[in-house]
Amino acid sequence: MKGKLTMRKDEDLERAIADFEERRRQEKKAAKAALLAIVEQLRILRISQVCAIFNGYGDEGMIDSVEFLDAQGELVTSVRPERFRNLQESFYRLLPAGYEQNEGSSGTVSLDVEHGYVVVDVNWNVTTTENERYEV
Repeated sequence: MKGKLTMRKDEDLERAIADFEERRRQEKKAAKAALLAIVEQLRILRISQVCAIFNGYGDEGMIDSVEFLDAQGELVTSVRPERFRNLQESFYRLLPAGYEQNEGSSGTVSLDVEHGYVVVDVNWNVTTTENERYEV
């Protein structure tokens, strides 16, 4: 009987993980679609790229800023993220899982307005430990 219970728990766990991963895929798909839906508005404003700069320091994950860039890569300060409904939330949903864990990773999520694609650029911060042992 105990073996069957363990197997059932394993199956339940596997199903829960699969369901979570599917929800995450659907959230990312919806977030990307939401970003691509504002491309025409951004083109009218002569915005070439929108970048969300994120940092996962201190086991906290957050988007530090959202920047709008023109075709020359210059910052456009006249356009504010609040102008676009759910912009920051859409970027947030595209952040890589675990970026806020351990040493905290950082990077950008960028919407290329001209070409209509989204790129996530992550700098994974890791700590390494080296051990040396010798007899004296």
